[in-house]
Amino acid sequence: MRAGLLFLLPGLLGAQEIVARYVPEIPFRDPVNKVWKQAKSVEINLLPQTVVPPHLLEQTVKTIRVRALYNDLWVALLLEWKDDTRDVYTLPDGFPDQVAVQFPVDMVNGAPPSFMMGNPGGRVHIVQWKALWQEDVEKGYVSQRKLFPNMWVDQYWFVDAPYRGPRREVPPYPPDITEFKDPRAFEWIPGYAAHNPDVSFSREEPVREYTAEGFGTLSPQQIQEARGWGVYNEKRRVWQVIIAVPRVSEDAQNANFGGRSFVSFAVWNGSQGNRGSRKAYAPWVPLILEGLP
Repeated sequence: MRAGLLFLLPGLLGAQEIVARYVPEIPFRDPVNKVWKQAKSVEINLLPQTVVPPHLLEQTVKTIRVRALYNDLWVALLLEWKDDTRDVYTLPDGFPDQVAVQFPVDMVNGAPPSFMMGNPGGRVHIVQWKALWQEDVEKGYVSQRKLFPNMWVDQYWFVDAPYRGPRREVPPYPPDITEFKDPRAFEWIPGYAAHNPDVSFSREEPVREYTAEGFGTLSPQQIQEARGWGVYNEKRRVWQVIIAVPRVSEDAQNANFGGRSFVSFAVWNGSQGNRGSRKAYAPWVPLILEGLP
C-alpha cells in the first residue's frame, strides 16, 4: 500500500483532528491538572495489528482519548485509555502496559510517510512509554528478590558474603542490583551485557525515543529529549499518560512542529499478552497547533 493511500485511512476511519491549545506552562507530571481541560478531548478508534506477524486479531484496547497542549518549547499529549488491570512487570503470565506516539519527520508534498513505522526515505519519530519504566523512575530498579521474595538460589559466586558459602547461609532470594560488587555479575543480565540501550538501572524519564524508516528498522535515538509521566486511576480503571517532545529540535531524527503536523498511536494491554507487534493502533491523525500558520 503506497504512503498516499495510507494517508487517506484516517479520514476513512472517521478520525478527528487533534487541536493543541497554547498554554504558558505545561504540567509534565500532572495528568489531572485543570490546564488539560483547556484542550478539546478527542476519542480515537484503534485497530488490531493484523498486517505483520505476530498478529493481534482483536484489539484489546478499543479507543484512546487525546488532549494536546503546546508552548514555545514543547508539544505535549495527554493520552487516556481504559484498562482493567495495572500491568507493570514482565512476568511469565503477562507484560507491562505501554503506549507510543509517532510523528512524521519527512513530509512529501504535505503528506506524511507510511504510518506503519515509516518507509524508506520517510522517517518517523516514535516516543514510547512503558509502565515498567514508570515504576523504575518512581521506585528504582526492581530485582527478582523484590518480585519473588520466596524464590531460592544456591549461591551467587560473584557476590560478597553472605550470599557466598554453603546453602544454609544463603537467604531464599537473590541480591539486589546494588549488591552486585563484581563487574562480572552484570554478564548474567543479558540485556545489560548485550549493551541494549533500553536496559537501565537508573531512569530519569519513563519514555524512550526511536527512529524508523519501515518494518525492522526501529532504532533508539542517541539523544533523548522527550518527557513523560503515567498515572493509573484505580477508581476509573484508566491509564493517563503524558508524552511531551520539543516543539523545535536540533536533532535531525526528531519531528519539528509548525501549525500542522500528524500523529499516530499504539497501545499494548500487558495482561492480554500484548507486546511487540501485538498491539492496537491508529493511523495518522492531523495535529493542529492552534494559532500557528
